[in-house]
Amino acid sequence: MADPSSPHSRIYQKTPVERKLDYLNSLLARREQSIVAQDFVARQTADEEKLKRLEEKLVQP
Repeated sequence: MADPSSPHSRIYQKTPVERKLDYLNSLLARREQSIVAQDFVARQTADEEKLKRLEEKLVQP
């Protein structure tokens, strides 16, 4: 028979340390996602400003 202390023979419950690690990893993932989104917005804004300057140069006589 299987060892009763084996995680495979019973419902595995995470330890408090594992739960804390999962929580911190989820915070890190959200933070990374936020940074990527902020970078995208900053790049998009810079591109729009460049486009506006180019359009202004084209309109000038």
